[in-house]
Amino acid sequence: MSQNPECLKKSIITPIPKKGGSKDYYDGFRPVSKLPILAKVIEHLVLKRLNSFLEDQSGLHAQQFGFRRGRSTTSAQIIRFHIKMRDKPWWLWLLIVVVVGLAKAHLHMIRLVILLAVGLGGMYMLHILAQDFNKIRKGWPFPQRPGRLLGVSSGIFKRSTDEVERNNEVEMQKQLLTARLANETREFPNILRNDPIGCARKYVCHISGRTRAKLTSTQSNVLTLLRTFQWLDTSGEWARAEQLGKQKAKEGACESAYAKCFYTGAQLEKFMSLF
Repeated sequence: MSQNPECLKKSIITPIPKKGGSKDYYDGFRPVSKLPILAKVIEHLVLKRLNSFLEDQSGLHAQQFGFRRGRSTTSAQIIRFHIKMRDKPWWLWLLIVVVVGLAKAHLHMIRLVILLAVGLGGMYMLHILAQDFNKIRKGWPFPQRPGRLLGVSSGIFKRSTDEVERNNEVEMQKQLLTARLANETREFPNILRNDPIGCARKYVCHISGRTRAKLTSTQSNVLTLLRTFQWLDTSGEWARAEQLGKQKAKEGACESAYAKCFYTGAQLEKFMSLF
């Protein structure tokens, strides 16, 4: 059984004055303990390894929030509100979205907060980023559209003498994405964080089973955005949603996989068109 060395348990305690507190008494200070750097590094590595194991093995309860990636206490409150409102008539939700859709552009944060409360925050962010991305990608300098070089439209690449050159082009494309689409690159991971009940993923799953000819321009932009930024999809959530939609969307797999989001695929499409 492993043990933590005594030397790593020793810390330097520094008293920090509390705001408005008296410096004449001990309760007017807040003690701050400083552990050795090595102890903090080891602690971080162990915690990261343990959390990763628990997440992979489903060792944490689905309703456990706080100190978990993508499952903050804010997410818990959103889901709680969502459950309370689940039995409300659908037209009430539609009315809320319509009102939000009519809000002025400078009320972006207010709109996002309201949509988060009804479970549609991730979809709203997905719509905004896809819209901005579409305006920029039309002037793409590479011979191929973004996404194709990143390997999302042609499956597994065959090894060839041009592989090194292709890899260099991929890296160049990533650098260009980061430089020209700094906001999209920075905000992309936040889409998933603002989708605690899976409505955005359910929407992606729902539209992925269609042929390109049957996709609306908004739907096509969303899928192109996700495929282009797939290298930022470290959890694989968006790739799984798209793959599930391609294979089993007609069998109701999207409804089952994202059951926490009680909106139907058709309703999500309607909401997306109102943003």
